[in-house]
Amino acid sequence: PLRVKTFTSREYTPADDARLVFGGEWKDPKLWDLDAPQNLYAVKTRLEQDGKTIDELYPEEFGFREIRIEGRNLMLNGSVVHFRPRNTRYPVEGAVSGEDIRKAALKMKEFGFNSLVSEANYGFSEGDLSMIELTLKETSQVGMAMVLGLPHPNRFDDPMNPHHWQYGPAYDRLVKHIVKRFQNVPGL
Repeated sequence: PLRVKTFTSREYTPADDARLVFGGEWKDPKLWDLDAPQNLYAVKTRLEQDGKTIDELYPEEFGFREIRIEGRNLMLNGSVVHFRPRNTRYPVEGAVSGEDIRKAALKMKEFGFNSLVSEANYGFSEGDLSMIELTLKETSQVGMAMVLGLPHPNRFDDPMNPHHWQYGPAYDRLVKHIVKRFQNVPGL
C-alpha cells in the first residue's frame, strides 16, 4: 500500500482527558472534485504501547476540497460550480449495498445530475447513521455531491410523551455528532 504521509503524536498521558489532537502540514494535496473523485485519501489511526499496536481504528476516507462563495457564485476548488440536484432517499432509491448505491449514483450522473438531496430527514432515527455513511462514501467515490438533511425534530418532540421537553438536548447532541462524524466527507 502507498504511504502518503505519516504523523506521530506526542505521548498520550492521563492528563489529556481521553482526547489527543495532533496533525501536521500537508502541502499540495490532490483536491477532490466532482470530476476528480479519485482524489481521496484514507487515514489509519493506531495506538501503540512499547512499539506494539494495542488498538487500531478502521480506515477513514477523506478528501481535500475548498468551498466558498464569491459574490453570487459557489466555488469548488477555485472554479464556479453549478449543482444539478436530484431528490432521493437513503439508501439511494432502494439500494441495499455499496455496489447498488454506486450504480444508482453513476446512473444519475449519466442523466446529468451531479448532486443528490436527501428527503430522508423526516423519517430519520437515532440509529440510522450506517446507511447514511455508506451512501456518502459511495457517492463521494463517483464524484456525486450529497446534501445531508439533518434529522427532523419531530422524532424528538412527541407531545404524547410527558417528558418530551427533555429531548431538546438529545437532539442537539445528535446533530453535533452527525456534523462531526461526516465533516470530512468530500462530497458533502
